[in-house]
This record gives sequence, C-alpha cells and structure tokens, in this order.
Amino acid sequence: MKNKKHIHFGFCLAATVFACAACSSDMIVQPDGPACNASGQCDSPDQQCIAGLCVDKENGGSSDNGENGGSGDNGDNGGSGDNGESGDNGESGDNGESGESGDNGESGDNGGSGDNGDNGGSGETVIDTDGDTIPDTYDTCDVDTDEDTIPNCEDLDSDGDMIPDALEAGELWEDGEPVDSDFDGIYDFMDTDSDDNGIPDNLECEWGKDTHDLGEGQLVESCIDTDGDGEMDFQDKDNDGDGLYDSAEIQGLGRISNGVGTCAFEEGCASADCDDDGKLDRIGSANAPFVCKGEQPAFMNTDSDGDGVLDRYEGISDTDKDGILDIYSQDSDGDGIPDSVERCGQVADCEPGLPPVMTKPGTYDFKNPDIDADGLRDGDEIYCENIDKHSRLFADVDEDDYSDAAEHAVALYAIANNLTVKGTKITDVAQFLCNPNIG
Repeated sequence: MKNKKHIHFGFCLAATVFACAACSSDMIVQPDGPACNASGQCDSPDQQCIAGLCVDKENGGSSDNGENGGSGDNGDNGGSGDNGESGDNGESGDNGESGESGDNGESGDNGGSGDNGDNGGSGETVIDTDGDTIPDTYDTCDVDTDEDTIPNCEDLDSDGDMIPDALEAGELWEDGEPVDSDFDGIYDFMDTDSDDNGIPDNLECEWGKDTHDLGEGQLVESCIDTDGDGEMDFQDKDNDGDGLYDSAEIQGLGRISNGVGTCAFEEGCASADCDDDGKLDRIGSANAPFVCKGEQPAFMNTDSDGDGVLDRYEGISDTDKDGILDIYSQDSDGDGIPDSVERCGQVADCEPGLPPVMTKPGTYDFKNPDIDADGLRDGDEIYCENIDKHSRLFADVDEDDYSDAAEHAVALYAIANNLTVKGTKITDVAQFLCNPNIG
C-alpha cells in the first residue's frame, strides 16, 4: 500500500494548493519543518520546499534518494523512478525496490519478457553441419555410409545414390527425424533402395527424371512421381499406382514355366508373351526391368500391355488360364475378341484408360467370355448391321424367340451342307442370327 499512499499524497497535496478540502486525513502524509526562504528554496540540501515548508527528502514527494519519494531517482518505492518496475534492467527505480515506471524495470529490455528474451531458456540450438536440412543428431559425424571418406554430417549425398540428402530426407518430423520409406530402420538418405522394391534408387531415377525445388531457388534433378501420389518413385512401392508392387512388376510377375510353354531362359520367365511368339518372355531384373508393350517398364506403366485397359482393372488374374496374366494379355478371357474392343462395350472405340464396360454386374466384359450367357462364346457372336446390334450382348439379338446359340448352330450346319432355309440359301451366320424371318 506504500505506493498507493504516495499517489494519494501527491494528489491531495496538489489539491491543497487549490484549496481542496476533500482529501481525508488518513490518506495524507502531513509535512512539517521550517519555512522556505524567499527564493522558495531550503537552506539544507537534504530538504526540499513543499507548500512553503522545508521537508526532509526522505518523506518528500520527489526526493532524489528518499525512501518514499513520489518520483525519486533512486527511491526504494519511487512512483516514477528512472529504473522503475517496467524499465530496462532494474526491478524498481535507479536502485529502488519497486519504482513503477523506471528504465530498468521488471519487464524491460533485459527483463523477463524484454528485447533479449527471444532466445529464452527453452530454446535449443540445432546443428546441421552440411546444411542439408537433416540435424546432425540423425546425420551423424561418426558414420560414412557410402565410404567416400566424407562423414555423413558433411556429405550432401550420404549414401552415394546421386540423390541429395535434402531431397531424400522428405518432410521431417517435428524433432527433425527424416523419412524411412520402407520402415527398415534405415533413413532414406542412408538407404540405396529406399522403397525396398529391388531397384537401387539411382537406377530407379534413371527411368524417369523431374526437377525438384529444395527451397530458396535451389533446383535439383531427381526421380519423377509417376502416379502423382506425392511420393517420388524411389520412395514409392507402387510407382504407377496400379495396386501391384513394383518388386513383382519389375520381374513381370515371373514364373519358371507356365501353360504357354517351357521357360527357355535360365533367369526364369515372366507370366507374359508380349511379343506373341508363343513362348514366355524373359523375366525382368533390377538392371533391366520387365517391359511388355512400348518402352516404359511395367512397374511405371499403368497399362503394361497397351490394350487400353488399365492394369488396376486387369489385375494379376489369368482369366482364360492360358498362363498369361491379364495385365499382359490382349485377350484376357480368350473369347476371340480383343480386350481393346470389349472394354468399350457397344461403342466402336472409346478413350484408353476409362473404366471398362461391365454388361453383366460383377464381371468386366473383357473378362467374360460369354457376356449374354447364351452359351455362345463372344468371339463367335457377330455384329448385325441391319439392326445395329452385336449379338454378344443379347441372347436373342433378332428377338425371334430362338437363342443366338441355337441359330448359330443351325446356320453352321446349313452352310456346311449347302442347305436352303425358307427359300434362302444359307451362306452366312448373320442370315440366321440377325434376321427374324429366316431363323
């Protein structure tokens, strides 16, 4: 309450000058002492003139060193001392205990929340010797991963895979821990096969390059992100996003032998015959990943066999059991109609990559050898120009109450035996299937 009394004292003293009688006696420190001289000064340097009386500075309102001075420079409780409570360094007045607005107060430049509080007690210095964004805590100086005589903490490519550590580190965790894509306990910047797909990172990047910004305009060349999922290929177990692991597609989902024929290669054979020579193709490897159609390796190709049906729809099944997986087959169901045609349904041609047609719920047309379930293989069905319909989509395309399968059989018999039906010599299956007046 000392400061509060001083404030009241100052207020009431001023009020006295203007003959204010409102101040209560318990709020006033009553001054006493000899009268001031004619110049309004006191003869003693330890006193000051207040209201015509010389008052000891120890009790005065503005003494330089007084304990209770209202604005004393060094007062213990000065109301506005130079180094008061909110000043630069002090706690209260020049040397005072509780100066209210001094230069070196409790919350000043060097105080608890002052100008130099930016690096407070909770700050921690992070050391990154080579400036690759990875703290030395993880990018340690006692390890040389690629054995190039440069410790990791000073090496911008610690594993020597030609991919900068700053790029391999990925988006660091809160504590600065870098990425470990395959969760094998080895950070990507120290792992030469970050995604564990069987292809070294440097080779994987050779198959597709892109430019990445490390920040502050620093551009580096590295791997592309084939499927656009936010993971560069060397950190992605499924580069093309088709649901098949790269490690399998690299080999061509290899088998030693299969239905097409015996494998002719010591390395093994893929479940494919992409060159249509009737023999299984050679299995792929890390240095020479399997390529089916085109130039792009299957593990980076969303349509490995180039039939317009994406691999994710074809999958690793072998619908017709011929030893060739659907992702490498031009006719997955073996019905004699190419997948590139069946994927479009009744449309003569459609854009590659679209979801394939599914006439019968639950089965794509290119995987169904008898779409209309009439007992006649789709490849034996025909397109009826006169009614603009394909018989593979209808069990009775001409709607004459005779199934296409039955009419097909009769037509073949009539052709073989040079027969005439209803006055018409049968020379073509379409005459029966597409014409209700003959069938």
